[in-house]
Amino acid sequence: MKLISIQILRGLAALSVVIFHIRAIETQSILQGPFALDPNQAVEPSLVSGLWKNGFMGVDLFFVISGFIMVYVTRDLAPGLRSVRSFLFARITRIYPVWWLFASIMVIYFLITYGAPVDMGRVEATGESVWHYLFKSYFLVPLSEPPVLGVGWTLIHEMYFYLGFAILLLLPKKWLVPGLLVWAIGSASGALLGLSRPSAGDYPSLIVHPMTLEFLAGALAACLIKANIVVRPALLFIASSVWLAASMQLVLAPEIGLGDWNAFMLQC
Repeated sequence: MKLISIQILRGLAALSVVIFHIRAIETQSILQGPFALDPNQAVEPSLVSGLWKNGFMGVDLFFVISGFIMVYVTRDLAPGLRSVRSFLFARITRIYPVWWLFASIMVIYFLITYGAPVDMGRVEATGESVWHYLFKSYFLVPLSEPPVLGVGWTLIHEMYFYLGFAILLLLPKKWLVPGLLVWAIGSASGALLGLSRPSAGDYPSLIVHPMTLEFLAGALAACLIKANIVVRPALLFIASSVWLAASMQLVLAPEIGLGDWNAFMLQC
């Protein structure tokens, strides 16, 4: 059964990400074209400005939805290795074939356009060989630079979450929520201790990256729905009001930086 509300959220997330990238390309073309404007001007040169400059928040929404879906699609699976194998097979066959197709198209593009299979600037920044970089890109292993197809960095986070969630499928159902909470506390603690990095260039920094909390938030939301737990509207109103006030404070005082935690604030 398809959840209509989830499909709508997926559509909104995809739209916001697409328009965000359109805005970035449009702005770059305007600032570098024959009629280039002053990059320091106060007026936004892009036609799709305003809210859409924060369209990257669609990625954060996708991660929350992904966590929700993982709990929803595994709700009838019995704990054990058979369920883990079934879950991982479904996830791997859903992600890798399509990823390999578009990553290969990008490799061909680089070969035809630049005479090398990858962006050599990225490879040099990683300090690795071209083939090592390609191997990590194709198998979605953490990299200090984006993979051969840049947007694939999101899939690196996805695959890590799938692996972590698969481990929880080994446990009895009653341990799912405690397991998610322990995972969340561990990730948050590591990030607050400064162990994470924006690029999640290796597994230790990926494990404690704040974006993992977005998957876990979606998974916990699904657990609440499964348990028929309804949060009182008054509490939701108070929480959302505090959240909005904190987000507005960040807009009015941009010197207060949250780094990777900024994704948890409303993109005003």
